[in-house]
Amino acid sequence: MASPARIEGEVPLAETFGYATDLRSLTQGQGTFTLEFARYRRLPPSIEREVIAERKKAALPARCKWTFGQT
Repeated sequence: MASPARIEGEVPLAETFGYATDLRSLTQGQGTFTLEFARYRRLPPSIEREVIAERKKAALPARCKWTFGQT
């Protein structure tokens, strides 16, 4: 039986999704991890532009045609 190992590191939050499942699969259910916020960091400019464009697109009101009084 291998001795336990402790690994510490910092990764972007987006990279942690699904990690618990992967860790349990790789360790036959024995591995655990904890997540602790460290700091905010600025996005790379290319990703920043994508996020801003998506948010602007989501904030636009939907265009609808409403007609009243017609039957």
